[in-house]
Amino acid sequence: MKNIPLPDNREYVKQLIDKTENVIKRMRWKAFFHLHPEVTSEQGETYGFKSRKTPPQISELAKFEEELLRVIENIQFREVKSKFIHRLREDVKTIKKSKHIFVPADKTNNYYTLEKEEYNNLVKDSVTSKYKLASDSDTRKIRETEKRIAEQIHLEDRIETMAQQQAFITIKDHKDNFPNRVQCRLINPAKSEIGIISKSILDRINNSIVKRNNVRQWKNTQSVIEWFKSIPDKRSCTFFLFDVVEFYPSISEKLLKDAFGWLVVGFDGAFKLNVYLRQKYRFLFY
Repeated sequence: MKNIPLPDNREYVKQLIDKTENVIKRMRWKAFFHLHPEVTSEQGETYGFKSRKTPPQISELAKFEEELLRVIENIQFREVKSKFIHRLREDVKTIKKSKHIFVPADKTNNYYTLEKEEYNNLVKDSVTSKYKLASDSDTRKIRETEKRIAEQIHLEDRIETMAQQQAFITIKDHKDNFPNRVQCRLINPAKSEIGIISKSILDRINNSIVKRNNVRQWKNTQSVIEWFKSIPDKRSCTFFLFDVVEFYPSISEKLLKDAFGWLVVGFDGAFKLNVYLRQKYRFLFY
């Protein structure tokens, strides 16, 4: 479990209003299509992207919405006396006052404090070993291409442009020779939403191939555990332990095109191949 401190009253009400408005919006859409079954959407596949349109107000829900918002208006708060909550608040104050940078571990719940200069050096080493410097024009070209893809599938009003989120690192404290040699995982949160489309398409193609060829494939830990439990006479089996290092950076553009060229046969290949290849060009902001 994670230790999450209680928010202040103002932040709590702000989040509650936001979530309540989302609930009302979804209820309005449900009610609208229920009351008007003749209305059909001309929108094609949305790949999970939500509409930004505001639903029409439903007179049948007006009284309910009014009472629901009145509940928020009448919320009262009381002071919670708890040693645990008090300690969390003190920890938050200590963190905010600290001049160090708190860095999470890669596969554990540990956190490490680093000097700003030390942290920047680790980030710089991680970035320069995997990325090359790009110009502003390169970023514009990729964004223009992604815009055209969104327009092709009529989702330009739903897909957000790529945000310039700063990269960060996690500490691999499970590696050998730690802390004498600190290794990091570079996290790039600046991801294009076109990747959601490519993943959806690729999942369908992959599922079709797996089903057609009866290939064993695991997508999560639970499926591996279930497979392991079903193995008879485990004592006679042998397992290989290995670590794949720098898997994604080692994939060349030619290899990617060859693999996708084989995969997308019969699946509207030209368009989907273009969507996939857009995801090879990733930008990291640092």
